[in-house]
Amino acid sequence: MFGTEFDQHYTHDATNIDDHDVIYTLRTAQQGQVQLNSMADQKANIIIAACLILLSVTQSLLFSESFMGSPFFVPLVLFCIMMMVACVFAFLAVLPNLKRTQLNQRERLRSPFYFGEFTRLPEDEYVQRMMDELADNVAAREAMLHQIYQLGMVLKRKYNFLRLSYWAVACGFAISGVSLLINLFISLII
Repeated sequence: MFGTEFDQHYTHDATNIDDHDVIYTLRTAQQGQVQLNSMADQKANIIIAACLILLSVTQSLLFSESFMGSPFFVPLVLFCIMMMVACVFAFLAVLPNLKRTQLNQRERLRSPFYFGEFTRLPEDEYVQRMMDELADNVAAREAMLHQIYQLGMVLKRKYNFLRLSYWAVACGFAISGVSLLINLFISLII
């Protein structure tokens, strides 16, 4: 049923591929990664805000004299420690990783569209390099592929820190909950 008509429209011959389709596909992939990057930043900011609010509320309790001998003291201290760990991991997720070194004349830009790369060059040199590198569609595709790869590496780093931050929050609730139950059990026995 699909026979020759299907085969004519969907050949895998690289010479028949429209350049606009390739660029559109690469741009779509890049936009998806930019959106994921934005979502990672939003998640990290939510974790930071929630942890800092919880820390500010619990610290007011921790430093009151009547609370020192309470069975809630140790669980609350453990909770605060884990919230600080979660906050540090969330900070690391949103912290940019910028290189401060200058590029020499022959060194190639690994990701020419990323500001952390091209700002290491003077503007005139950057424009000239981009004009030389993007002389044809193959070079433009290669540059976009490098950009997509670099975005993926940034995303991998961010989501690893986010995962650690989520684990720290979950462990904070679990550890403080278990500690609270143990303290309450001990206070009932004694």
